Amino acid sequence: MGKRLARWTKIFKQLYWVGYLWVFVIPLTVLVWRYWDALNWQDETWVPFLAGIVGVSGGAAFIITMIAEGVGGLYMLLIPKVREGIRDEGKAEGEAIGIEKGKAEERQKWTAWLARRDAAERAGLPFDEPPPV
Repeated sequence: MGKRLARWTKIFKQLYWVGYLWVFVIPLTVLVWRYWDALNWQDETWVPFLAGIVGVSGGAAFIITMIAEGVGGLYMLLIPKVREGIRDEGKAEGEAIGIEKGKAEERQKWTAWLARRDAAERAGLPFDEPPPV
């Protein structure tokens, strides 16, 4: 469980920052590229325009980041349930393996006892060993 969780945490961190960067940079680039010719460079209308673009891009990035944080938080809340489910699966699997090993050991004991009994009968010797319990 620990290795799987560590792997997903690492992937989430990588995707989180890449996603934040692209949600901020792509709208900023597209809006500047789209409205570059509409800027009036003489009377400095580009300052509020760029401020608006940065605000929109930053707001979008913030919203996406909060959604990612919410999903991450939900995941952290579900981790105990996931661990419990994995533990229950492991416990059931361990019990099944134990039952199989027990059956194999019991079968081996009976096979050895029957072999000793058959050998004693063929040799004509008395066999008074009790069967395995």
